[in-house]
Order: sequence, then C-alpha cells, then structure tokens
Amino acid sequence: MKDQYLDSHLNSGQQTTIPELASDLRADPRMAPVIEVFMAEFPILMERISAIANQQNLQDLKSSAHRLKGAAGSAGLTRIYDLAGRVEECAINHRLEVALSLIDELNRICRLAIRNKPPSKTR
Repeated sequence: MKDQYLDSHLNSGQQTTIPELASDLRADPRMAPVIEVFMAEFPILMERISAIANQQNLQDLKSSAHRLKGAAGSAGLTRIYDLAGRVEECAINHRLEVALSLIDELNRICRLAIRNKPPSKTR
C-alpha cells in the first residue's frame, strides 16, 4: 500500500519511503493536519530534548520526551513514539548514556523529515 501522507506531504518529486516517518493514521485524510503539525514541531521538540540532555537535566528530559511521545502517538508515528518512550524511561531510571544514543536516533529521523519536507506553498 502506498504511503499517502509521505507521498503528499514529505515528497519533493520522487516517491518517498521512510519507514520511520510512516504514520499508522495515514489512510485517514482527516489526520493529515495532525501529522503536518507534528512534522512542523518535531525539529523544535528535538532541539529542546537535545539541549536538556546535554545539560543532564533528567527531570526536564523526562517531561520533554513524554511530550514528544504524546505528540508522535497522536500523529500515529509509531517509531518516534517508541523511541521517545524509551528516552522517557531512561530519564526516569537515570540512564543518560542510553538516552543520548536514543536521542541521536531521533535526531537522525528528524533530519530525514526536514530533508524530505516539501517546499512551502506560496499563495
């Protein structure tokens, strides 16, 4: 089945197949705005999470990872949801080293999202 969200919202001309950005809710056209808002906020959330992790503030890391997890879950982005949940667990259990490697993976996915974002439509 063709990934309608990625084809219409993350594609810059060629077919896009980025499993990390596939939404479980892509078949529902009403969810496209939710997914689009998440994709716009994803880089901002990741900047915050990265900065907090570098400050070794585990309480704020837990809260920010929880926010990312909730936003990803609302958009049906299972891979991001799972990784954010693992970062949250690491913050709770004081496992910063593991959290940092998970954050690296989330940042990689975020870079994919930015790189594959279509140009803004002008009116």
